[in-house]
Amino acid sequence: MSLRAFIPAAGLGTRLQPLTRHLPKPLLPVLGRPLLEHVLGHVLDLPVERLGINLFHLGDKIRQWVQGTGYADWVDFFPEDPILGTGGALWNARDFLSKTPFLVYNGDVISDIDLVSFYDYHRRQGHLATLAVVQEGGYDHVGVDTQARLVSVGKEGAPARADRSVTFTGIALYEPDFLDYLPEGISHVTVAWLEAVKQGKSVGVYDATGCEWDDVGTLERYRQRIADELDLRGESRFISNDVFVPVDCRLEGSVVIESGCRIGLGVSLEEVVLLPDSVVEGGERLKQCLVLGKEKIPLHLRRQRKTKKTSLKASGSNRFYQETVLADDMPAIQLNSTLSDPDFERQLIFTQYFASLGQPVPRLLSSDRRRCRALFEHLGHTDLYNWYHAGQTADAVWMQYRAILDQLVGFQQMPSAGCELLSARRFDMGTLRWETRYFLDRFVKGYCNVFLEDEPALQVEFQRLAERVIEYPCFVMHRDCQSCNIFLHEGAPYFIDYQGARMGPPAYDAVSLIQDPYCPMEVEVEDALLEYYVTAFLRTGHYDLEMLRDSLIYCGLQRHMQVLGAYGFLTRVKGKTWFEQHIPHALLLLQRNILPVSDQYPILAELVKKLASK
Repeated sequence: MSLRAFIPAAGLGTRLQPLTRHLPKPLLPVLGRPLLEHVLGHVLDLPVERLGINLFHLGDKIRQWVQGTGYADWVDFFPEDPILGTGGALWNARDFLSKTPFLVYNGDVISDIDLVSFYDYHRRQGHLATLAVVQEGGYDHVGVDTQARLVSVGKEGAPARADRSVTFTGIALYEPDFLDYLPEGISHVTVAWLEAVKQGKSVGVYDATGCEWDDVGTLERYRQRIADELDLRGESRFISNDVFVPVDCRLEGSVVIESGCRIGLGVSLEEVVLLPDSVVEGGERLKQCLVLGKEKIPLHLRRQRKTKKTSLKASGSNRFYQETVLADDMPAIQLNSTLSDPDFERQLIFTQYFASLGQPVPRLLSSDRRRCRALFEHLGHTDLYNWYHAGQTADAVWMQYRAILDQLVGFQQMPSAGCELLSARRFDMGTLRWETRYFLDRFVKGYCNVFLEDEPALQVEFQRLAERVIEYPCFVMHRDCQSCNIFLHEGAPYFIDYQGARMGPPAYDAVSLIQDPYCPMEVEVEDALLEYYVTAFLRTGHYDLEMLRDSLIYCGLQRHMQVLGAYGFLTRVKGKTWFEQHIPHALLLLQRNILPVSDQYPILAELVKKLASK
């Protein structure tokens, strides 16, 4: 079938002022995704060959955003001056829309309506137009008869013939002949609906009640959409990856910080949404407001406890995985990412490359780079973390970890030359120093509230540690090889979440797995597994024995500091307090790793001792 689509995006967004004075309504973000990104992604559930977007208010910003995405070569723009209304917009694009049936999807709507079923219904019924409606309160009340056909809009038409009143979702399907009912110039599409009905044409409705649907057209509904999305994800906060939150920033309740925001020192944020590029000056204390630039709009972020979408694990990232079922009843895992996420492309490329070399990773079933979605093989619900805590015997743990270590050695020693994206990524000085800064800022200062009198001397030790680690031979690193990133499927271990893979010292992964705060072990078991790993790795003759054992100590220091930094950040900044339970054992692991080299890093050793005593 051939189909086109049109997104009305020219509106002034009057009910969303003052936000829309500087940002067009379709570009208002919801947890990192502009409304328009959601709409474009949803529209592509149908085989749309081209898509039109009308422009008026801040149209250049919409055009610029689209041209920076993978949608650019698929979109035609239809500027208006003056603004032509909902009917005039279609008339202005009549040459574009007259070639096929077309979908119209308002640019301020978020929905998961089944568009394929909607289109099938429209074609079966043979309507000139079909409106997607819901049986719930909203703005656009339309009257329908017992045969699910439009008879009135508000008080216009024949409301006496209406069997019930429903809410128009802002999503509709039209046959090209509908354009004949639109006058030249400014008009409203509802007038054309009623004119078509008056002339004996059928305008039907499709009941989408029960689907997710939000018309994000007012400040209150925009605020509620943000709160709902947090609840759907089971989160209390969203912080864009490019935003630095100062260590002394106090966050309370639900907080959303979008891209490009700048936050000063000594700031307090409680129930606050910061829109893109907003600025919070040092010392400001904001509560229950929405911020755009430096302007504050009072707004309460009420939570309604919506049901969470099913996800595989409690993640520390902004990426969202959910379970789904394909048409053949095959379960799968859907990754929903954003256009601004660099990890998405890496995960696709790495998955295909690793699988081509027979590495134990989930199969990539399909991908849609334009919409930043991917489907992966479902590996079940048993990750190593859950398996370990299900009352395993010592022998079972020993055998399972040996099997995983054998797989890890194979993973690390695979050739990287066939994947330039992998071979070019290094566990370099910048990454190493970022990890220790993360530990100092997010755990030592941010979580423990400990401040050093001689921080420069500690930084010298961090630099020496990084210089030591960077000298070890490089192999493929998973970079986060811990129990939540290993699934047990059909008796075999599989690695997931490897989008951070790069070339670096293999000992980092071994320590991540064996000395994992999620799965505490006796010291004797850890030591035996580390020795097993050394033996397995050296079978290939790619490493010096003493150097490999040596690297386990220094990579262990690096890894445990990174983990503590992450736990501090996730707990204090992102409000994911379930990570806090793992801090004591992570700190114990750092204590154990610093002991044999405390004379080389005396300031770090003293700091760790102080942290452990708190």
